[in-house]
Amino acid sequence: MKRIIFITMLTMTLFLSLCSCGDDDDDNDNDQSDDDSGDDDTYIGDDDDAFVGDWYIDTVDDMSGEIDEFMHTSIDLDSLEIPHISFFDMAFPHGLRVATWQNNEWIVQRILNDSEFRGFASYELDDNDIGHMATQQIITNLGKDTYRILSHATNENGPWELEVISDNVGENSLEVGKYASLAIDIDNKMHVSCRGLIYYNNVEGAWAYQGGDTCSSEGGSGYFTSIFIDDENEVHITHGGCNDIEDCQRYVTSLGGWHGECIPDSQKTAYQSSISVDHNGVINIAYNLLFEDAKFDYYMSLNFAYKAGDNWTTEEVDPNISDNCRELSDSYLGLDPDGHAHIAYTGLDDEDNPVLKYATNASGVWVTEIVDPSPNSGIGASIAVDSEGYVHISYYDNGNSSLKYATNRP
Repeated sequence: MKRIIFITMLTMTLFLSLCSCGDDDDDNDNDQSDDDSGDDDTYIGDDDDAFVGDWYIDTVDDMSGEIDEFMHTSIDLDSLEIPHISFFDMAFPHGLRVATWQNNEWIVQRILNDSEFRGFASYELDDNDIGHMATQQIITNLGKDTYRILSHATNENGPWELEVISDNVGENSLEVGKYASLAIDIDNKMHVSCRGLIYYNNVEGAWAYQGGDTCSSEGGSGYFTSIFIDDENEVHITHGGCNDIEDCQRYVTSLGGWHGECIPDSQKTAYQSSISVDHNGVINIAYNLLFEDAKFDYYMSLNFAYKAGDNWTTEEVDPNISDNCRELSDSYLGLDPDGHAHIAYTGLDDEDNPVLKYATNASGVWVTEIVDPSPNSGIGASIAVDSEGYVHISYYDNGNSSLKYATNRP
């Protein structure tokens, strides 16, 4: 996940063309509920503008079908705060694509066309605006047997190229590289966590195993990992794992010596998590928990934990979210310059349809809202926060078979 680097230059001219705020193209003089001054759409398509309330929503790429499990999006901002998005084709065989906003339009590039991927692409730009991605790659040998490896992709030399991080298949040939998450340190070195929980980096040049976290339960550890490197190059990872007694949301770090612990009040089945650390060293983690009620029905909740010093504080953000939150990226949590949290996730509307929702504690309390009310939107969401605290979200809209981008940048 992205280190928090806030720049002071104002570079959002591009969004003046991307987001022409203040128009109200849905004016209706015969409708008294239309105020004729602000955008009061209730869904995309009310008119010919792209606003729903305060949110600008744009279709990045039209596709066909529905996205497969675990093929989430991943968004990052370059040094000019221009959004870059990695994502997968919705149709089989789910090739990789990268989209960038250039010359007032989205430029979509299909990359690594000769390779096959299972998913879990975690995308980030280094300080030179070079793209890097950790992903689970599918390999088919001469005997037509398939197995999976953990790979690193980059366009450092121009075209996108792949290199192997780990092909240590062993007995779990389908698990290698699962739940991959990538972060870049202050020296532009790569760090990757994945199912296991296993942690690799290339600090010394070659990719090497650096440690992990064990779990005694049958399910094991390293579910839905998320990694972050702080300003001191310390490693912070969160994942679904366990202690000696029960399953929980785990936090593992190199700070003070490699060690891990369970987040308090997280003793349930943990799904996708996302981690970030502010400039004061406060650890912030968003995570989903699975519950079973008295009628044996299952539901999921969105939760948040932060650790200042030695003390954890846990909070429930949204008590009932879509189970599609299993498909969120490893970067659905971002922090603004003041350390406030911003979360993009797959929530539920009043009719229990999955929709893109947004939560923030910038006001001092958690506030949630629907961003894109299109049914079956918000799948695979990823978030980036710019230097002025505005958010940028990438996600799939399964109902309209498209990749979308949303921002509250005025």
